[in-house]
Amino acid sequence: MSDNWTNRGQGDFDLDGTPRPGYIARMYWVVMGATLGFTFFLRACDYLLYLQRIRSGSAKPRLFISKAYSSLTSIGRITTYVTPTFLQRYSAWVAFPSLGRGCIALVYFLMLIGFFFYKLNRSNIFVFEDVAYRASWLTIAQLPLVTLLSCRRLPILTFITGAESAIALNYFHRMAARGLFMTSCLHFFYQIKYYEKVDLLQYQLETDPITKNGIRTFSLLAWLVVVSSIRPIRHYVFSFFYANHVAFIIAFLIMAMRHIPTYAHVYLWISIGIICADVGARWALIIINNFSLPAGLKYQAHITTMIGPDEQNGNRTLRITIPLNGNPRLMKWSPGQFVYLMFPTYAPFISLPFSIISVIEDNELEFIVQVKAGVTRWLYKFASKSPLDPESKGLSFERPGSELLEKQSSLVDSETGTPAANPFEISSRPSSHRTGGITIPVIIDGPYGGSPRSFKQFATVLALASGVGATYTLGLTRGLLVDIAKMKSKKGENTSPLHTIEVAWIVRSLGDVFEAGFKTSLDSLLRSAEICPEIKTRIRIYVSDSNTLPDNEDSYPFKHNSNIQFLVGKPSIRQLVLEAMRESDNFGELGIAVCGSRTLTSQVKNSASLLMDARASNTGSGLQSCYVHVEKYQS
Repeated sequence: MSDNWTNRGQGDFDLDGTPRPGYIARMYWVVMGATLGFTFFLRACDYLLYLQRIRSGSAKPRLFISKAYSSLTSIGRITTYVTPTFLQRYSAWVAFPSLGRGCIALVYFLMLIGFFFYKLNRSNIFVFEDVAYRASWLTIAQLPLVTLLSCRRLPILTFITGAESAIALNYFHRMAARGLFMTSCLHFFYQIKYYEKVDLLQYQLETDPITKNGIRTFSLLAWLVVVSSIRPIRHYVFSFFYANHVAFIIAFLIMAMRHIPTYAHVYLWISIGIICADVGARWALIIINNFSLPAGLKYQAHITTMIGPDEQNGNRTLRITIPLNGNPRLMKWSPGQFVYLMFPTYAPFISLPFSIISVIEDNELEFIVQVKAGVTRWLYKFASKSPLDPESKGLSFERPGSELLEKQSSLVDSETGTPAANPFEISSRPSSHRTGGITIPVIIDGPYGGSPRSFKQFATVLALASGVGATYTLGLTRGLLVDIAKMKSKKGENTSPLHTIEVAWIVRSLGDVFEAGFKTSLDSLLRSAEICPEIKTRIRIYVSDSNTLPDNEDSYPFKHNSNIQFLVGKPSIRQLVLEAMRESDNFGELGIAVCGSRTLTSQVKNSASLLMDARASNTGSGLQSCYVHVEKYQS
């Protein structure tokens, strides 16, 4: 790098009115600040709408302002929910975004390009150097944004935007990092071109330490953003990706500090401060929540192995329960959230995200985990070697009853027709499909996630899941019913506009439901539904393999409960969404929660967009709009 670095970026404009590179970097943050401010305004509008619906008990817009806002959001959803289905065949290699996310990324890249060439004098031979300086300033100016988008426990952007967690912002983290790489490529290219113009390239490469450090910094950035962050590596070897990411980020920051002049270090120090604050806050909460003196680790995970009817094809699950010992302290969660679990005795440096299927009133965390490669396979292997003892903790637990409801005599067991012992109790009878169990220490990090909008504010909730994705939807819907039960207990009536809950669950075989450990969760959901009879709760389980269903309908599980239905074959996603829309038209907005494969989530969002457009939802027809929340870990 030339010595002109020492006087570049000072002040705002040159004598000819051309903005200086440092000023361009500051203007970048003016634009980003305005964008975040507008996003926060939209979030505030959503929160005011939530308060209005809860207080009025209606999810239907009545005032002119609420009708106008609903119309604008409907138009926005129709436009942004669409994801081209033909691109999904390449989803194993590339994660194609929805149209809305893709447009945001495109506008961001165009903004950066606009900053590059704003008021440049192209007739000057030094134009290459001017663009190089601009690109360098824009590159380092983006570092704080990239680090903010990766924060797990520093909720600055999640608070401003209303995003549920860093996972929801992960796409924008990657796009911002690629924008940073794009500006660094332009900086590298134009600086080399300038050296060629003035015949200094060989000299700079051999003698200038700033140029040498710049090449090293660019190489580290290319490895971080382009090579090691492609989807197959993130998806199939995440442990390698994460360890590589941490190591090379540290190396990149050190090398960037040596390459960038001292007067531009402010952006680097801001980024380092954000990372340190996020990591420090995360580990401080982990220590406070998981350790006590002199006992050490507070929580023990009781893991039981569950074998489905097709073990050879990988149909194996783990049921993990973590008692909170009557004192959850900071361990409070909302329906639909997840936590990261770390098992120090088996995998001390790896934490995995699992959806919480239990509610706070259970006084324990419960997870149903599908066994795959890595940590879950190790846990399954070790748990299978430990046979279950009926007296051991490897078996499931009786959950403490809720103090909210005492109408036990009026409740009926969903399968046998006998009075239920407790509306929140999970059956603890042994299952012949449990093959082993262990009790090991566990470290809990979280909770995280959840929908940015509470589903209590919608008139109808449609929860769709495929396979083990039901851990999210079952936990979400049961949590909604328990929250409404608490509202009734506190206020004496249900003031929520929620009218109907529809659960659609797609499985390959009946064993995926009962032999994988979900029966107790269905029991709890059905009993919670009986607590709130004013809310229509319907559960439809679609079984692809009809051979796994009993020949006689009288032998179907839950035959005494009319709220649950077993159907053969895969459903039409478009028809499910349309039925839910028609159900909610007379009562208010529809909320859709979906957890499953990328194909399923794309079908749901595309169906919602097309149906809202065809029905002219909230744009003159009187029909209601719908909100879609997609739960996923890898994006």
